[in-house]
Amino acid sequence: MKQSGEFDVPQLIITISGIRGVIGEGMTVDAVLSIAQAYGSFCNGGRVVVGRDSRVSGPMLHHAVTAGLMAVGEVKHTIRVNVV
Repeated sequence: MKQSGEFDVPQLIITISGIRGVIGEGMTVDAVLSIAQAYGSFCNGGRVVVGRDSRVSGPMLHHAVTAGLMAVGEVKHTIRVNVV
């Protein structure tokens, strides 16, 4: 039985260089939101910059990260992506 706040993410690959997964499988909005909340809590009010690449999943992941950071009171800064 899972404790409150725990989630199962067996399809995610979490390393020092980032988090990778298949969109809709391991890389879900819920998983990204939870990870961003945990990271925001870890930063404890420090500055966080959110960036993304131009993949189709970028806006969804960007919004999930932003929501997670904002949920724990983190002020975020965004780097915009211009797709040519």
